[in-house]
Amino acid sequence: MASPHTLPLQSARRLWQAFLSARVLVATLLIALLAMQTWTSTGMPPSMPWSWALSTGYLVVALVGWVLLHHKPPAAHWRWPWLLLLVADIVTICLLQEMQTGRMYYTPLLALPILTVSVLGPMRMALATTASITLLLLGANILSAWQGGNFSSDGYMQTALVCAGFLPWPI
Repeated sequence: MASPHTLPLQSARRLWQAFLSARVLVATLLIALLAMQTWTSTGMPPSMPWSWALSTGYLVVALVGWVLLHHKPPAAHWRWPWLLLLVADIVTICLLQEMQTGRMYYTPLLALPILTVSVLGPMRMALATTASITLLLLGANILSAWQGGNFSSDGYMQTALVCAGFLPWPI
């Protein structure tokens, strides 16, 4: 008998397909944003080629995930594709935030993996994903402050508020 907290298979399949499509849309919009930044900027920052490579790689991963997993229902027995897509989302967005070339703040895009896990995954995985994202972002802020010597509280406060906003979703 199914747990009262699980979604019916058809609903879970539609949500999974929507989240896979959202990944492709986010990756496409990241490429469009980079194209707009490259076109309108006067000089190319040193991290711009890495941003292009990272965004293109994310688009490829999102498209491969969409093609291979689009018609497979999200089930508990295939954990590796689920985890690989989550890791790709989190790593790509965190690295883009660290290589930030313009005024774009990429951290709110981390809502996609958190929302995906919160809706389709178990509670423990949702809380672990939110906690790992929080630790990654705060660790990146501490590392950049330690390397650069800039101990401004604005970055810490912004990261802490964003991560505190992520926490209620899994609950």
